[in-house]
Amino acid sequence: MGPLRAPQTIPIRSSVLRFLFVLLVLSFIGARAARADGWGSGAVVTYNQSEWGDQTNVAGMLMSANFDSVYPSDLFVIGSTTPGFSALFTNEADVDDFLPSSGLPGPLDANLVNPATTSAGVFGGEVAALKLNLDFSNAGLIPNSSGLLLGNLVLTGFSGSESSLNGLTVEQFFALSEAALAGQATSIDFADIDNVTSNINDAFDGGQPDAFAQDHLVAPGSTAAMPEPSTVMLLAIGIFGVAFVGRKRVLA
Repeated sequence: MGPLRAPQTIPIRSSVLRFLFVLLVLSFIGARAARADGWGSGAVVTYNQSEWGDQTNVAGMLMSANFDSVYPSDLFVIGSTTPGFSALFTNEADVDDFLPSSGLPGPLDANLVNPATTSAGVFGGEVAALKLNLDFSNAGLIPNSSGLLLGNLVLTGFSGSESSLNGLTVEQFFALSEAALAGQATSIDFADIDNVTSNINDAFDGGQPDAFAQDHLVAPGSTAAMPEPSTVMLLAIGIFGVAFVGRKRVLA
């Protein structure tokens, strides 16, 4: 019998190493780009109902200066009468008097013209603020660094009773808000609609993204369903290990 030789290994082919390296780099970059927490300061801008109703605030001054151009008929309507109830405002001053609203959130219980208060309480003000955020964004009057329109952002990351919101644009969600305000039946609980409406208005307050923006709003075409870099790396390391062991050969 000849002498035993020490085990030797055959090097992993360079193509395998290159593949794993590219996988790691692309996965790391892709995960960072697709994560829902990628909003930077000024990327999108929203204002809440208190700001829209304050003539000394940027939002209040914006509404005062541009209301007639955004609403040429001077008519501002929230809610719906097909079926249900609505609140009609015939000029900027009355919208300004309506905001911010207070009181327990609920649906409208009558058709109103230039109301100072409604049965909708604070929810009526949130719907009005979301309409202003959408309409002024669509008119190009709320500049931001991303160039994205608020209404085109996509809701994501919801679970439980709110899971059906995933995939809706903010514009599509606003239709739910108006339906709930009108007193119509909706597929989402009223409390959830009230909560999300308020959160969208605050999501990019003055250009500063909050936790809701980071977790539940993405640009159209984006996705939050990407593994974290650490998970991808562990997977790649595992593949590397299997490939390495698989290439070992013990020579007699």
